[in-house]
Amino acid sequence: MRSSLELYYSRLGPTTDIVIELLPGSYTPRFKAAAADHKIDLVQIENPAISNACAFTRDNINIIQSKSKASQRLLILEDNIGLKPILRRIGIDSGYFVVEAGQANEFWLAYHALKPTHIILDLVLPGADGLEIMRELGRISAKSQITILSGVDPRILRTAERMGKEFGLNIIGAMSKPFAVDALSTLLQKSHVSTDSIEFDELSDAIDQSALELYYQPKISWDREGNSRLEGLEGLVRWNHPTKGLLLPDKIIVAAEEGRLTDRLTQYVIEQAISQLKLLNNTYPDLTISINVAASALDDINFPDHLAFQMDQAKLARNRLVLEIKEAIAFSDIHCRNDSIVRLGLKGFSLSLDDFGSGHSSLLSLLRMPFNLLKIDRYFIRECAVSEEAKTIVRSVIELTHSLKIRSCAVGIENSLTLKLLRELGCDLAQGDLFSTPVSSTNLIAMLQATSATQW
Repeated sequence: MRSSLELYYSRLGPTTDIVIELLPGSYTPRFKAAAADHKIDLVQIENPAISNACAFTRDNINIIQSKSKASQRLLILEDNIGLKPILRRIGIDSGYFVVEAGQANEFWLAYHALKPTHIILDLVLPGADGLEIMRELGRISAKSQITILSGVDPRILRTAERMGKEFGLNIIGAMSKPFAVDALSTLLQKSHVSTDSIEFDELSDAIDQSALELYYQPKISWDREGNSRLEGLEGLVRWNHPTKGLLLPDKIIVAAEEGRLTDRLTQYVIEQAISQLKLLNNTYPDLTISINVAASALDDINFPDHLAFQMDQAKLARNRLVLEIKEAIAFSDIHCRNDSIVRLGLKGFSLSLDDFGSGHSSLLSLLRMPFNLLKIDRYFIRECAVSEEAKTIVRSVIELTHSLKIRSCAVGIENSLTLKLLRELGCDLAQGDLFSTPVSSTNLIAMLQATSATQW
C-alpha cells in the first residue's frame, strides 16, 4: 500500500512505460520507469506527436487558429508541468488536436483561437480558479464538453461539477487527481463531437418522411423473492442520417429547439412509442415504454386530452406510456405546466421525474406533483460505488421515494458492482448499458428475449 499519492501512468510507446509519482506533501513529480527507477530526460516526455499538439504562445496562435476546423479540439488548462505531457498524450491518442495553457489569460486567448470542442479544466490555478473560468464560460454560453480534473477535496469537486451544470455548461465528468489514465481516455473517446450541424428544414423533412427512429433500452425490476423481470423500455430518438451517420438525441433536440419543431418532434415520438406498444401487445402485454416530454408539450393545456385520446384509440392502457419530465421543467413554477402534469396523472398516465438531484429539485414540488417514479441523476449512480457521500445521497433518495410511496429508478448502470449496491439499497428499477445498449426496433425482439431470459 503506497503512502504517496497513486502513480500517474503513461504508456508512451509499445516498450516505453513511464510513471510519474507525486511524493507525500509535494507536487513536484519524480519520473521513473515502470520496472525500475532511473532518471528520464523531461524533454523525452514533453514532445510526443508534436504535430498534433502545441503549448500556447502568442507566436503559435496562427497555428492554433488554423486547427480550429479540426473535428475534435481539446484545450487543456493545467499548470502542473508533470501532468501536461500525460494529458497531452491522452488527448492525442483519443483523436484530438491538443492545445495546452497554464494560466487563465493563456486559456482565454487559446479558447477564442481554437474554439475547442472539449476542455480539461483544473480548479486550482495561478491567478484564477476553475470556478471563475466556468462562470465566464457559462456567461458566454460555451458549448464545449468539459471535464474537471483536480486534486481538491472530493466534496468540493462534486460541488464544482454541480455548479458548472447550473452555469449551463456541458460537464461530462469530474475526476480526482490522481486519476486513472484509462478512465480519462475512455471518457474522451466516447465524447467525440459530431461537427455536422442539422438544419431545421432537413429535420422537418425527416419528421415528415418518418426518417427518425426510436431506439430502446430495457428497464429491469425485481419481485419480492429477488427474481429480475423486464418491466419496460425507454424510447430514445435517433436519426440514421444518409451522410452524417447516426445522430443522437442531443443534436436532434437542439435542432428541434432552434427550428421550433419540438412540438412536432414530441408528437412523432409519441406516435412511434404507441405503434411499438401495439406491436408488442400480444407477446408483452404489460410492457411499458417511457418517452421524454418537452416543455412546450406541457405548455399546451390540451396536451393531456390529446394524449389520452391517442392511447384510447390504440386500445392501450394509459399507464403503459410513461412520461418522463425533466426536473427543471417539472419545478419551473409555470402554472400551465403544473396543470398539465397534474391532469396527466389524473388521466392515468405514469409520470417519471427525470434527473432528480441535478440541481433544481424542490421537495415541496415533489410532494405536490403526482409522480409515480423518480429517476436518480446518473452522476450519483456513477459515483455511488466509489464515494461514500454519493452512496449516502442515493440511499437517502431511495428512502425518500419509499416514504412517499414512489418508485426509484437508477440510470446509467454500467457494472455489476454498482448494480449489487443499488439492489442492497432497495432501488426498484435499473437501467443502463450493463443490461443492454439502446437497440433499434429491428433488433428489439432479440434484445427483449435475451434480457428476459437473464437473471440480473
